[in-house]
Amino acid sequence: MNEVEVCNLALSRIGQGASKPVQSLTEGGETANACYRVFAPAMAAMLREAAWPFATRSALLASSAETVDGWEYVYAYPDNCAFLLAVGDSDTDATRLPARQQRQAFKLVAAASGESLLVATNTQDARAWYTLHVTNPHFGDALFQDALAWRVAGELALALKANPKMAENAGRQYELAISKALAAVANESGEATEEWGADSTTIQAYGAGLTYPFREA
Repeated sequence: MNEVEVCNLALSRIGQGASKPVQSLTEGGETANACYRVFAPAMAAMLREAAWPFATRSALLASSAETVDGWEYVYAYPDNCAFLLAVGDSDTDATRLPARQQRQAFKLVAAASGESLLVATNTQDARAWYTLHVTNPHFGDALFQDALAWRVAGELALALKANPKMAENAGRQYELAISKALAAVANESGEATEEWGADSTTIQAYGAGLTYPFREA
């Protein structure tokens, strides 16, 4: 499903637009405008829910000339990165997220220009594992798309002032759908899920991280 198909499915789930689906999110009109406003934020939020296989990359970080107090090395933020999952040594297996004890502490800081982010760490020749900024839900599997449609449905129910019960139901259905999607990723990877969070070796590694094969950028 593309963004229009996801939005039309979401609309049908809240009793809106079933007889007249939107053809484009930029066609104008109340319904299409609402879809345009809520889809991108909902997609971005979904990408932060987990390390989705279709949206993950690993790449060596490019050095930056800037410095950050308290940190030995500074790197440019990965291109098209939506969510930096972890930083590790360059010799860590690029195809798999490093185990917790192998992750290196890092900090995200604004560049001097204020127009980009930097990654500060004490790791030389650092490698990053991250979620790519994906805008087309077509790349996600059916369970990801189903959960996304429920998330969009909840947002549209509020934007279009649908029956409040529709928004409540969409929220409940989203929780069920995202749980199924996360379980499927864990089952396919053959790995147990683990929570992200700051500890003695990791700073600012966020989300409900899963270990599974990564694609190298």
